[in-house]
Amino acid sequence: MKKSTLIKVTMFIITLCMFGTVTCSENYDGTEETKLMKSYPNSDGNFESDLSNYESNRLYIIREDSNPSGLRFMEDGSLIRFGNASIGTSSTVKGNFNTRTNMKNVAASLPNFIKKLHNSDNYAITYFEHFYLENSEVIKMEYIVDNDYDNPESIMIYTDLSWTQAAPQTTIIKCMGQCDELTENCEEIHNNGEIRCSCQSDDCYMVVEEVKSFSYKL
Repeated sequence: MKKSTLIKVTMFIITLCMFGTVTCSENYDGTEETKLMKSYPNSDGNFESDLSNYESNRLYIIREDSNPSGLRFMEDGSLIRFGNASIGTSSTVKGNFNTRTNMKNVAASLPNFIKKLHNSDNYAITYFEHFYLENSEVIKMEYIVDNDYDNPESIMIYTDLSWTQAAPQTTIIKCMGQCDELTENCEEIHNNGEIRCSCQSDDCYMVVEEVKSFSYKL
C-alpha cells in the first residue's frame, strides 16, 4: 500500500469511524490491559498471540500530528501503540484472531532484518493485517524507516502450517527494487496460497529470511 492508497484508506477509515461502522480507539499506552495484540506461552513452550482486544484482522495507524507514532513489538511479541495516533480497525472475517506464528521470534528477528535492508533500526509499523490461506498464516505489515511517512515499505510474515513439527516454520518476505512498468509497485502479494512479488522484472526481487527460534524461560 503506497502513499496514495494509504491516504485513501486512512480517509476511508476515518469516515467509517465517524459513522460507527468500524471500531476506532485511542490512548493505548502498551500496558497489559491495552496491548493491541497479546502474546503468551502455551503448554508446548511456544508463544501464541491473539487480536481478541479488537476482534479485527486489520489495524491502521491514523496520525494526528507530525510527531513520530506507530505500532511496535514488545520483547514478548505483543503489539503496542506509541506516539500520538489513533488506531483504526476493520475486519473482513468473523471469529477468533488467534495466530499460530511465534510472534516473540518475529519480534526478535524483524529489527535485524529491517536494519540489513535499510541500514537503520529506527522503524515504526503503520499497518498490520492478519489472515489465513490454505495451510499457511500470513501477516502483512507496512512500516516506515527514519520517520519517512511519505514512503511506506511493505513486508510479509509467512508461516507454513503444513509442517508436522510442533513449531511451524516462519519466514520474512520482502520485495525490493522496481517494476519495468512505472505504474506498478514492486511489493509482496498473495495469490492462490503463494507469496510472490507483484511484477516479474530483473529489478524487482524477493528477499527471504527464516525467522530464528529463541529459548525462553517460562
